Amino acid sequence: MPMAEMEGFESRLKSISGGDGSCSIAFSHYEPAPNEVQQRLAREHVGKRGGEQ
Repeated sequence: MPMAEMEGFESRLKSISGGDGSCSIAFSHYEPAPNEVQQRLAREHVGKRGGEQ
C-alpha cells in the first residue's frame, strides 16, 4: 500500500477492532508512481520554482 494511503490507518484499525487491532509498517519495494501522480508532482515542482529553468 502506498505510504500516502497509510495516513490514519492505525486509528481506523483500532476503531474497527474495538481498540484491539495493531499494525506495523515494513518497507517492501519502490515502484514507479502512476502517470497522473507524476504529472501532478511535476506541475507542483514547477509551480514552487516559479517557472525558473
